[in-house]
Amino acid sequence: MAIKAYMTSIFRGLQYVHHNGIIHCDVKAKNVLLGFLGDVKLADFGAAKRSPVSFFLFMPGL
Repeated sequence: MAIKAYMTSIFRGLQYVHHNGIIHCDVKAKNVLLGFLGDVKLADFGAAKRSPVSFFLFMPGL
């Protein structure tokens, strides 16, 4: 899987959690897991914060 595909998966994952009112707060290579079939997972939500829905209503592109 190409780097572009990995990055796209990471961004889609972040978009999903942002749409659900969660901010990860600790995105780094150590917190991105790669599966045997090329699937990408975000990990370590220990520093994540819940955000009020109104915060996301004003963010373009989300």
